[in-house]
Amino acid sequence: MSATVYKPYRVRPTGKSLGRVLDEVHAQMYVAYGPDDRHGTDRIHANPLGAYERFLATLRDRPQFRFVRLRDLFAAPRPSDGVQVAIRHDLDMDLGAALPMAQVEARLGVRSTYYVLHTAPYYGTFSGDAFHRHDAVRHAFREMQDRGHEIGLHADALRVYMDEGMDGAQALTTELAWLREGGLDVVGSAAHNDFRTYGTENWEIFTGRTRQGWEPAAPGDRKTDAAICYGGRCAPLHVLDESALGLVYEANDAFRYGDGPVEYGATRGPNLWRWNPHIRRWEAGGRRPPDQYFCDEDRVLRDILALPEGTLLLLTVHPVYYGCRYRPDRSPPLRRQEVRTAVHPDIGWETYRPETVQCFPPTDGDGRQTITWANELGMLDAPWPTREDADAWRVLVLGGAALDGRRITRDAQCHRLLQARLAEGLSNAGVVRKLAFPGMGISRLWAWYRDAGRQLAPDVVVLGIGGDVLRVNLPRAWARATGYSLTHPPGDYLDWDPEARAVRTVSRSQAWAIHQMQPREAWHDPATGTDLDLAFAGEPPREGAHADLPDNVKRLYGHVCERIRADGGRPILLVETLGTRPGDRGRAPVAAGTEAAGRAQARLAGLARSLDTPLVDPYTAFAEADADLPATDATGLWTHTGHRLAAECLYHALAPLLTDGRTRRKP
Repeated sequence: MSATVYKPYRVRPTGKSLGRVLDEVHAQMYVAYGPDDRHGTDRIHANPLGAYERFLATLRDRPQFRFVRLRDLFAAPRPSDGVQVAIRHDLDMDLGAALPMAQVEARLGVRSTYYVLHTAPYYGTFSGDAFHRHDAVRHAFREMQDRGHEIGLHADALRVYMDEGMDGAQALTTELAWLREGGLDVVGSAAHNDFRTYGTENWEIFTGRTRQGWEPAAPGDRKTDAAICYGGRCAPLHVLDESALGLVYEANDAFRYGDGPVEYGATRGPNLWRWNPHIRRWEAGGRRPPDQYFCDEDRVLRDILALPEGTLLLLTVHPVYYGCRYRPDRSPPLRRQEVRTAVHPDIGWETYRPETVQCFPPTDGDGRQTITWANELGMLDAPWPTREDADAWRVLVLGGAALDGRRITRDAQCHRLLQARLAEGLSNAGVVRKLAFPGMGISRLWAWYRDAGRQLAPDVVVLGIGGDVLRVNLPRAWARATGYSLTHPPGDYLDWDPEARAVRTVSRSQAWAIHQMQPREAWHDPATGTDLDLAFAGEPPREGAHADLPDNVKRLYGHVCERIRADGGRPILLVETLGTRPGDRGRAPVAAGTEAAGRAQARLAGLARSLDTPLVDPYTAFAEADADLPATDATGLWTHTGHRLAAECLYHALAPLLTDGRTRRKP
């Protein structure tokens, strides 16, 4: 193996202020992980920072969990009681998310370890014959250390050797010295990347550390005790002594720390974890879907809470996956207090005001911008397919609050999971698009369908329906709740004409704003004194004011289903809610598996049969789910688990239709 001559590792300061560096990080992370899809629709969208706070607070509130930094882990004997939690943050990219994350942890009384990556763009850039370092970032590292956290070095010597042609060992020693000169007490390191990147682990730069099981990537690759050649590049190994550098541990040593069980989890995306207990279950079950190698956060948290005393819990949390930004010039907020809405200029009905104007393409033929309306985590969260995608299957999902998923990170919402599952199970990729808003029923979603149907030409249209089906579809009821005038609506809607015994379309009014009513309480049934959704989910309503309302709803849904079929698509009904019942604090959602739920499900199933339309009811799966993983929250909205189970139910219903040539059509 011939020797390779490397350039010396030289450093030049950029002179950039910390504010300027963070501005660049925010802009980069907004483009890469933010809600703006102009830069590609198959991207990862980060979780809100508040999701990490909730995860952390759940553990902090249990007395058996004790948080330790990695340096503290190796400084004391391993206890036999309680569960030690060592959180490691690999600060690969998002320094802008790491700073508020460190604040959240400090406020909760949690201390963790942050490994700063000396080859990351926030740290500096390679150009020419030197590394151009942003010296100001040392102040950010000091801020995290001053909050009680540990700062370690994310070692990446192999990249310096193989990608930059510079002395990687010298880079490590230089950056360690520079960090310590700035008051950072660095005693530990963590290898960046894994063996698939350069053929071995970055920890092999240190003497005495050897990875077993090396395999060549291409002919001519070789590895010895002194060097590795991999993919046509070479780098020396085992050239640095950790003790001489003042390093007392490498983060992976924690897997061999003391006697007793060790469990490991690492974020691999928003609401996506590599979690060893789940992997063991998945492998033992034959690696069959719907489960996959990675796991959602709800199940990870459930398993963590059940860990026996004496367990060491190691968690690798990448700040970038909790760095959701709503502007390219701001750090990730902990939570959003304001939820702004607006009347859509084309459709007329209320939706979330877009934080970003997204253009697909930048302009129409007449020069007007094409606007995609999106809520804070995504409503119309991706562009319609282009003509080049004509062979792809297309699914449109229309619904209300459950499908809206405003409290759920976008990649964990039902329609996103459904698209991923269909792409996995079918031979060709396709698209699933969602149009949903709380309180919307088919009478107003009709306007969304007409507009979206022209653009998307869906093969299948999923129509949300539920125990609130009367309240959100009867114009007299939703008009009182929203304040919109029935005779001067901002958008088109469907209504039942009792005289003509037919469904009619009420057209939008140009003067709708002038004729708005004052918002009032949701309409109650004057005959029974109950809410309409309760009348539907509970006992049959008495003869009187709206005994024929279920028939009205049937006619509305029947009209839309007939239009979908006439357009060449297939309609499917999806149960979003089972309605509400009186409770100690007002209206309580009907829970899956209860007697009231059974009545609501029976009526919805009867409605679907009368329409000759398939019904997908995820509440059956909700009732059978793990009691520790509720599918709905206290308000009746779907949790992450609910969205996952609903997506799986939809997959089993849609997959046969999308593989049926009679269903597939071109726009």
